[in-house]
Amino acid sequence: METLYGTLGTSENKDLLATGEGKAVAISLKPGKGVVPYGAVIYRNSDGLYEPAAAAQVDGSYTLLILRDETDTDGSETIAAAAAAYEAGAFKAGTVKIAKGDGKYTTEITVAQALALRQQGIVFRPFDNWAAEDVTIDNGTAEDVTIDNGTAE
Repeated sequence: METLYGTLGTSENKDLLATGEGKAVAISLKPGKGVVPYGAVIYRNSDGLYEPAAAAQVDGSYTLLILRDETDTDGSETIAAAAAAYEAGAFKAGTVKIAKGDGKYTTEITVAQALALRQQGIVFRPFDNWAAEDVTIDNGTAEDVTIDNGTAE
């Protein structure tokens, strides 16, 4: 009877996209990078393969994508893992991850990193995990605005 109210299982929402639409492409992940989680930012390195992006690579100087599915890259030391990634789309805030090293990832993305991703077509839509002060904009009032249209001379 004590297990009557126990937890039977857990559910994890794996939806990355806020709008349900994203432009997916097939890519090759560099072998030996461990299990790369879905939602990880990946970048194209100098040998043409993709690998998890650390903060240093999310600066606008690399081609950046978002990994669609969790992918194990340790299957071979010489053969790249085939995977799918989004090259554009509107993503739920807090679902995209940046590599921290040693197989760890963070969902904390700086404004500069968000701008670098936005310039490549990857944008974020605020959801419940963003505090109201992060998305509230004060547009002021009409009395605060002065417009000089000049004269019609």
